[in-house]
Amino acid sequence: MANLSHPMMFPFFVQIGLTFIVLLRLAYCRVSAFRAENGMAEIRKNGFPTRAVNASDNLKNQFEIPVLFYVLCIFCFVSGITSTAITILAWIYVTLRIFHAIIHCGPNIIFPWRFGSFVLSCNMLLIMFVMIVLKAI
Repeated sequence: MANLSHPMMFPFFVQIGLTFIVLLRLAYCRVSAFRAENGMAEIRKNGFPTRAVNASDNLKNQFEIPVLFYVLCIFCFVSGITSTAITILAWIYVTLRIFHAIIHCGPNIIFPWRFGSFVLSCNMLLIMFVMIVLKAI
């Protein structure tokens, strides 16, 4: 049976859950567009509505930088590396990714909100990486 006591396990699962939530948002936006009056004809003519495009773009984002987060978490699981500071950084990272997804799939205010949350989350991930490497060597 898997050991779920590693402190990085929960932010890891929350980040995965975020990906599924964004996927569900995308499905909802696309199905709504199809069901709208003249839905398919409108989609062929003008493409999907902005909310569906934003959800699609955000889903793609979930498979870019967050992949590094998953790798770091798995490395911590396998190596047994843990610290309160790394766990706090993981939670901050996931919280910023949730905020980024809400902004991207909602009002999509790029500057300062979406861009700021992206940059801050990348900084948290970089600091996590450095701390994990220092613990590993």
